[in-house]
Amino acid sequence: MTRKYPYNHSNSARIDIRTSESHKQAIRKKAAECNLCMSEFLVRAGLDLVIRPLPARISREYLNELSRIGNNLNQLTQIGHLLKRQLSQHTDSELAEILDDQTALLDDIFEEIKRLRLSRL
Repeated sequence: MTRKYPYNHSNSARIDIRTSESHKQAIRKKAAECNLCMSEFLVRAGLDLVIRPLPARISREYLNELSRIGNNLNQLTQIGHLLKRQLSQHTDSELAEILDDQTALLDDIFEEIKRLRLSRL
């Protein structure tokens, strides 16, 4: 993989370091994982800058699931916008009355469910 050198050679300073061959290979491997040349990797490490490795290969199944979640989120957002438009057509007192009616209806449904569960026993 060819990487562009991050510095203009004529304006850059050179730093020579000595290390073992195994350390050199480990640094080279980590730099490649981040798609950086060794110089840029070492500069970022030395300056405590963020070094983000490239994401590992993502499976097709994971991407499909992520796509489904995105679609669901988009649908919920669209529903939210529709509700906002519909609700903005009512006054606060009308919305309070609608909410009270819905709460009463839910209470009735829960009571009926409790009654049905008790009748099964």
